[in-house]
Order: sequence, then structure tokens, then C-alpha cells
Amino acid sequence: MYDSVFEKPPGRGEKYPVDTDCYAPMGQDRNFLDQKLSEQSLELFQISGGGIDVISQIQDRGKAPDPLETQTPDKMSRIEGIAKSASFRVEYFYLSFPCSTWALKQKTQQYFEEDTLKDLLLVIKPAFSWSQICVTELAFRNVLATLHVFTPFLHVVHTFGTKTSDKQRARNVVHCHKWPAHGFEFCYNIRYFELNGRKRGNPWSLRQTGMYQNCVLRKQSRWILLNYSTYIYDRVSEAFASANVPHCGASTLVPHLFLLSAATRSWNLYIEALRHKVMLIEQKTYLSGLDQAPLHEHSPLFSDIQELKRLSDTISMAFDVINGQKEISVRCGDLHTSLALGHSDCDIADTIRMLQADLQHYHEEMTSLSRTTAKAEQLISSILAIRASNKLQTATDITQMNISDLHLQSRYMSVDAQNLLQVTERGHRDAIIMKILAQMAVVFLPASLVAASLISQYEDGELR
Repeated sequence: MYDSVFEKPPGRGEKYPVDTDCYAPMGQDRNFLDQKLSEQSLELFQISGGGIDVISQIQDRGKAPDPLETQTPDKMSRIEGIAKSASFRVEYFYLSFPCSTWALKQKTQQYFEEDTLKDLLLVIKPAFSWSQICVTELAFRNVLATLHVFTPFLHVVHTFGTKTSDKQRARNVVHCHKWPAHGFEFCYNIRYFELNGRKRGNPWSLRQTGMYQNCVLRKQSRWILLNYSTYIYDRVSEAFASANVPHCGASTLVPHLFLLSAATRSWNLYIEALRHKVMLIEQKTYLSGLDQAPLHEHSPLFSDIQELKRLSDTISMAFDVINGQKEISVRCGDLHTSLALGHSDCDIADTIRMLQADLQHYHEEMTSLSRTTAKAEQLISSILAIRASNKLQTATDITQMNISDLHLQSRYMSVDAQNLLQVTERGHRDAIIMKILAQMAVVFLPASLVAASLISQYEDGELR
């Protein structure tokens, strides 16, 4: 169906995904995909430099492999030779960029002949979590063109790149396209929680790994691994050795099971960590009374509601992560059914069923935790509402008492005002009388003086 991966270089002017011979779903616009990849290039890729780790699995012919690069990364030499079997050997080497696909072909042609090559894994990782992928856009396009990667894998690529939040470009992508004669292309991004070991802040971090597989005739597979932790890398390396152990016809799915197992290993610890946080607030709520002061040790506060809201958002994200892992396990089960030719009693089938059962258990645990969080939030809201209502009732009673006092004082003031009015009226009448008397005095004062003078003169005459 496909030419050998490195059989011929891309032609002149060929650009992935516009001119590349790769599968695209019906109706998909390749030019739009090309434009989108170019627009987000600065967020997704490095401007220059970078490289790709390569793991190749080759039939052993009894000779030691020669290194392709003199500068082999330490992490490659550290795990070199961990995945050997009786009839296969696993080689690790490093391809640095800039490196054209034609040069890539020339370097690897002597090692990757179609009759000897079984699996090829290209590993690309960001410099650190939520950063650009350590490869240039041109080199990445050349790799995808060389491997004839189907275009749905670009949806996985766009979930990576520079981010400032776990919610940014968060999406579960799982896509599978089956070819005739038991060939298929399978890609997905899987998110998982891991301990970050920073010993400060939140000890848990959300990680993400992208996986692509192109399997031909259930024999040869081309893999791309985007972003990995040390544990994930070691597990995928071990999967290359385990893939040679006799299984059913679906043995090519073994690396997916290793990756799923690695991604789900931390769920118990992560759920317990979330449950512990919820339990602390829940105990504070249950030990709290309605009449306790806000500064009491077990008194729930509005900040507890904020913390529960944050935990609810985290739980919602965990639900999304679990659902993505469940979808991947379902797709692996479907692929196993189609590749195993009806066999359902092999180790791979048992492993898939076990992973699905574990994920269902984790989903139920998260559902229970979500309900507990909602109940605790509702209870704290009720306690705070009752306390606020009691405070409001107390304030209302005090206000009513103050209003009654003001009303009584206003009545006293009204009586005083009436008394003052009466005094004022009497004073006004007295003033009128005084005015009349003053007028009378003014009128009769001269006569009184004359009379007094005459009387005085009369008395003086008699005396004489």
C-alpha cells in the first residue's frame, strides 16, 4: 500500500499536507490545514535547531550497529539495550536538524531496509511542559511527509505548543483510519496527571503525550511520540521488546497499552489528594455551628466556597482527562477485535479489559468526589446564608428599636414644641399688653407730670 518510509524523498515543491500522498478525511481542506499550521508555527515549533530521538527495531543479523551520530544524547545511552530479544535488536540514535528528508534517507537507508525493519519510533518533545516542540516547522513537515502521516494527526499537534493554562487548547483527539489488508493509521493525544517534584505549590501537573501509528499488514509500524516524561519514555522503550513476545495478531497494539498503563498509574494518588482537600473543608463544615463567630477555628468562610469552586473545576478537568483515556481504550479494543481475527482470550484483550475496568472505577470515584464537593459547597452556602440571615434579622431588630426610640423622642419633642408654642403665645399676649401700657403711659405721662407739679405747688402754698 505504502512505499517504504525512506524509499524516495519528497519531490520538488512538495509540502505537507498539501502535496503529500497521505490520507485526508473526505471534504477536508488541505490548504486550510496548511494555513493553520503556518499561522500557529511560532507557538508550536522552534525557529531553528532541535532534533528527533529515533528508536528502531531491526532483525538481528549478528552484527553490532554503527552509530548514525557521534553525539548521542545521554538519555539514549542510559537506556540502550534494555529492550533486546532473541531475534530482534533495538537501536537508539539521534537526528539533529536542519536535516532534509533526502539526507535522512541517505543516512538511514543502510539500516532501514524493508525486509529487515520492523518498527520505527520518532520521538519529539518540547523543551519543557507547555512549550514549543523541539523541532522546526520545516523539519516537522518533512518528517510527516516522509511517513505519509494522515492529516487528522495535525489535530493532535495543535493541542501542543506554548500555553499559559491547562485549559488552553485542551481537547481529546482520537482518530483511526483502517486500510485494506489489516493496515491502519491511529493517532491520539492522552493527558494524565503526574507528580512534578517541585516541592512547592501544587505538587500535581497535567501532562500530555501525542501518539501516532501507521501499521502496514500487521508487521511494520511507524510511530511518532510527541512529548514524554522519563517514565513514559522508558515504558515505550520496554514496549518495543514486549511487542516481540508472541501474542495474537494485534501485537502491534502493545505500545499503546504500555502508554495507557503509564498514563493511568497515578489516578489513585491523585484522587486521594483531591479527596483529602475536600475532606478538610467538609470536616470544618460538619464541626461548625450556626452561631459560631466567623473567626472560629471550624467556622466555614466564603474562601472555602472559592476553594471548592476551584476543586470543582479541577474535578471537571479530571473527568475530561478520564473520558479521553476511556475513548482511547475503546478504540484500542476495536482495533484489537479487527486485528486479532476474532480471538478475545489473549493477554492484550485481558489488558484492555483491565484498563477499561480501572478507568471506569476512577470515573466512579471522581463522580463520588464531585457529588461530595457539591454537597459541601451547598452546605457551606446554606450556613453562610443562615448566618447572614440571622445577622440581617439582628440588624433589623436593632434598627426597629432605634426607630422606636426615635419615634418616642419625636413624641417628646412634639410635646415640648407644643409647650413652647403655648409659652410663646402667652409671651406674645404679654407683649401686647406691655405695648398698650406703654402707649397709655406715653399718652398720660405729661398730664401726670402736670398734676404732680400742681399738687406739689399746692402743697407748698398751704405750707406757707
